[in-house]
Amino acid sequence: MQCALKWLQIVHYKIAIVAGEESGDLLAANLMRALKEQMDSSLCGNDKGGGQKSEDGCVIELIGVGGSRLIQEGLTPSFPMETLAIGGYGLDVITAIPKILHLRHKLIRQIINFKPDVFIGVDAPDFNLYLEKKLKEAGIKTVHYVSPTIWAWRYKRIFKIKKAVDLVLCIFPFEVALYNKEHIAAKFIGHHLADQIEMDIDIENARNKIIDSSRSLSSAAIEDQNSRQKAEDRGQRAENNIAYNLGLSSRSVASKYSIWNDKKSFLANDRVFTVLVGSRKSEIESLGQVFIATCNIIARQIKDAIFLFPLVNERSKEILLNILNKSQVEFKYQVLVNQTSNAIKSANIVLAKSGTVTLEVALCKKPMVISYKVSKFTAWMIRRKILIKYVGLPNILLNEEVAPELLQENATPDSLAKGIIDLFHDKTRQVYVVNKFYELHNTLRCNASKSAANAILELINHAS
Repeated sequence: MQCALKWLQIVHYKIAIVAGEESGDLLAANLMRALKEQMDSSLCGNDKGGGQKSEDGCVIELIGVGGSRLIQEGLTPSFPMETLAIGGYGLDVITAIPKILHLRHKLIRQIINFKPDVFIGVDAPDFNLYLEKKLKEAGIKTVHYVSPTIWAWRYKRIFKIKKAVDLVLCIFPFEVALYNKEHIAAKFIGHHLADQIEMDIDIENARNKIIDSSRSLSSAAIEDQNSRQKAEDRGQRAENNIAYNLGLSSRSVASKYSIWNDKKSFLANDRVFTVLVGSRKSEIESLGQVFIATCNIIARQIKDAIFLFPLVNERSKEILLNILNKSQVEFKYQVLVNQTSNAIKSANIVLAKSGTVTLEVALCKKPMVISYKVSKFTAWMIRRKILIKYVGLPNILLNEEVAPELLQENATPDSLAKGIIDLFHDKTRQVYVVNKFYELHNTLRCNASKSAANAILELINHAS
């Protein structure tokens, strides 16, 4: 930390940071904003002359790796964040590794020469822990933001972490005790999703947002059709084009169902089920047919049920639509893109694949059933190494199977449908689940970025 005094005090911090993917870039950008705010208020708010606050405030010089959000916060990137994202299989991965190792070695030298007040590795433990170890050996304070899941598998990584970091910022409260046991400094800062998601969900508002999205897609489809189709064949082709843009199969168009056309009943419906099949091609193909068959069974027993399938992008949508078009579909549904949050908030019950999304569902206070399927070999490997009783994050955090987990051989359409239907009819259980999710939300809502910023400033100032 460097200070220069003229008419006012300017505090100059040098920070190195690496965020290896989009989620990390978001966390890192929020952290930088919080750091600036905390520095300006607590360190650079000195009075001058007539008691005016410093207009210049603190200066942060920021280098490392990050995406567009972190660059907007002032990052001078050492190389594009996308370089760290190894995609594909086999030869693609093998050929990418030497380049990444070379860049990591080059980055270590650059950061050591930069002499930062602190280095912050945001998630991406496979890349960052080695980086942190080398920087710590060079006398640089290191922070790892988001603890690796040592509590789920590969606990021995904690000894590698001990050699690499001065401070671990934990997003789950139980993680701190694991690090303290091994004499590693750790601080629970809360989870950014708990800060972002409102405590009380407005279902009507979320459904209106989906309706507006469907309306705009419908209008765009019609406008595009008018410009490209001849009048004589416009009728049938317009219907098909609208179906494509709305994410509706020809089967659902034939049933005359879309949210935009049926908006009043959609807003009032207490039988909306959101189905989260994942984002990866392998997940959608593995769970898609099982979840579609599950929806058929639910629709036969719960009249007027509506099913929402939110996907993260057009590619995922195409994969699911292909499965839907090849399947026997007996229910009303709509496929949505970039509407996952609104689809979860719009639901009465959720069927979710295991993963981080289950925490979002819990924070939205939605009763759910959790499911997942992998290959038999992968399942065998996981069962040999896994250290936890549950796989769903809400269940892990609450240490209770609040959301039923139906995995692998238990993830059949009949068992999944029974789990959803039983939960739908058991209003007492729904109230219990919602109350547990409120409890979880309160635990995790700690203003994570501000808490992380305070912990990092304390480390820097202690080092000074």
